[in-house]
Amino acid sequence: MVDISAEVQRLSKRLSKMQKEYERFIAKLNSPKMGETVWNDLEKIWMDPSYKDISNRAKKNRTSSKGGVVHTGGSISIAEHTIQMAEELGRDPTLDEVFLKTHTKKKDNSWVDERAKKNI
Repeated sequence: MVDISAEVQRLSKRLSKMQKEYERFIAKLNSPKMGETVWNDLEKIWMDPSYKDISNRAKKNRTSSKGGVVHTGGSISIAEHTIQMAEELGRDPTLDEVFLKTHTKKKDNSWVDERAKKNI
């Protein structure tokens, strides 16, 4: 037979722990570098049904059989790669040059995937 009071106590502790973990998670998201007004505005955007629809479509596309977009650009934007390449080359790089830089492996210059190879 199950001791109901012990089970209630166990679940209460678990719920309390989950609440604390959630609060820590939210605290990490709410960056001190971001003002409260900006954060609140972002929350409004994230909760908007049209934003959620776009987000869900993007999520579905990333997990599709075609796969997500694979590149080697890291956290640097394509625009920043273009600027860096222009400084290195002394001229504006072509679209093909930027694509090659961001879709080939640095180690052996092989394509990141077959889809990238077909796009050039």
